[in-house]
Amino acid sequence: MKKLNGLIIVSILLLTSGVSLLSTIGAEEQSRQIISFGHTLYVGGSGPNNYSTIQEAINAAVNGVMIFVYDESSPYHENVIIEKSITLVGEDPATTIIHGNGVIDVISVRAENATIQGFTIESSKDRSYISGAVDNISVNNAMMATEISGLYISGSVDITVKENIISRNYNGILIQNCCNASVVCNTLSFNENCIVFENSDISAISDNCIGDGLIHRGIHLSSSHNNSIYGNTIGFTTHYAIGLSSSEDNTIWNNYIHENILHGMYLYFSNGNIIVRNNFIHNAQNAWDNGDNIWDGKYPFGGNYWDDYNGTDNNGDGIGDISYNISGDSNQDHYPLIYPWTGILGDLDGDGDVDLSDLAQLIANYGTQSGVTYWMGDLDGDEDADLSDLALLLAQYGI
Repeated sequence: MKKLNGLIIVSILLLTSGVSLLSTIGAEEQSRQIISFGHTLYVGGSGPNNYSTIQEAINAAVNGVMIFVYDESSPYHENVIIEKSITLVGEDPATTIIHGNGVIDVISVRAENATIQGFTIESSKDRSYISGAVDNISVNNAMMATEISGLYISGSVDITVKENIISRNYNGILIQNCCNASVVCNTLSFNENCIVFENSDISAISDNCIGDGLIHRGIHLSSSHNNSIYGNTIGFTTHYAIGLSSSEDNTIWNNYIHENILHGMYLYFSNGNIIVRNNFIHNAQNAWDNGDNIWDGKYPFGGNYWDDYNGTDNNGDGIGDISYNISGDSNQDHYPLIYPWTGILGDLDGDGDVDLSDLAQLIANYGTQSGVTYWMGDLDGDEDADLSDLALLLAQYGI
């Protein structure tokens, strides 16, 4: 314990020049907690500030107000338009239902700094939710089942799509012409295409669960660049788990890709992408790639785990002695993993431990911005090697 405390002190002195790690993290936490909604309006209940429809409450609201919707008057047969910076919260996502009557978009957002959470959103003619060229939008903890797109966002910056259940759509989540989107911890099933990015950059798709039902494509990027795809579990697609078309400089790592009928990954005329530490298990064809991409992080970081790799590991370092060939062109994983990757946060060198060598690697890259990779020390996926990454590594130290 004394040794670890010493490492923490040394690391902070080296990297912060007098700035306290704890005070920095504390300030960030306080800034997240200091949220003022002004006053609260209610829908479907009784008493002051209560309205019978969601749209009536929105019309009466001012910027910064929270609108709380009770489930006792659900379903709400409405097509809601949000033109103010408000937070719209349902009492329970399973029982607070907005029903679009099968006509137009169920919810249309036309204001920045809007948040929607805690609803079932269903029965749209086209899309359950649309954001048109507005920024800082959050959709959290909702259940969506419509027809064309469960969630459609276009032309926006700073988007959060988190912990939603999205099923029975053509496109589960469709992000077009956006930047800095975070699509995290969603569950998607029975969509033809689960997560689709078109002309969208510098975003993250992480920790989503995709599978069950007739799914053609799990995650698809088209003309989208500098995105991170990590921590997702994707299986049982008819086409592929992850596909890229004319997309460059994306990083794809630590995904569990299994039981896909055609391909685990499919890269079509896409170059400069980094694909490492993914587990490919029981796919008809693990990967196909006709571009120029990187499938390993060199030695000793390693590449990916392939269940059909038949090479040897004579020195027992967990990395195959011969390369794994990837169909489509001449791409290879030069350092295939012998065992499935376990995804230990902070294990930058891939040796199964978070130790001094990992700390040294982060310190060597500390302060690097724009294009920094996970194994250089970007543990939180923000493309910087900074204090937050150091904190994450130290929290895992010794594992």
